[in-house]
Amino acid sequence: MEILDRVSSIQAEFAQRRFQEIRPVGRLDFFILLKVQGRLILDFADAYPIEASFLRNVRSETDSLQEMIAQRYSIEGLEYYSHMIEQAIGRGELRKDLPVEVMGRLINHVMINLQEFALPRSNFLGTRDEAAITAQLDYLLSLLRSGMRR
Repeated sequence: MEILDRVSSIQAEFAQRRFQEIRPVGRLDFFILLKVQGRLILDFADAYPIEASFLRNVRSETDSLQEMIAQRYSIEGLEYYSHMIEQAIGRGELRKDLPVEVMGRLINHVMINLQEFALPRSNFLGTRDEAAITAQLDYLLSLLRSGMRR
């Protein structure tokens, strides 16, 4: 747990600092919030690749371990995304006819594997293309939005 303490602290400090830099304006609906979180995940992976890989592995663990970790750390997981989804349904942003658990598992899986879904090939070749990253993230969220939005 000592390593997780250190990595979680690094991630929390980075997320707080980076969120202030991004500074989204206006009402944060479900998909805008996912985009901001996605950006934080991708930027953290770029700045701290070893720590990000460690957190990704932790977030891929069994549900019981996830619950224990979520109680101790601010690492988003299935419970977090399910709660976000329930709130968005309550605000009328998401469809009511889809099971919250299924949508939560989908979002959790996407966020755990965001680097595979959202990073353009150029990033794997050693160059960071900010416009391409933003476009890829927008495409991914558009796909999710088209199936989940009310």
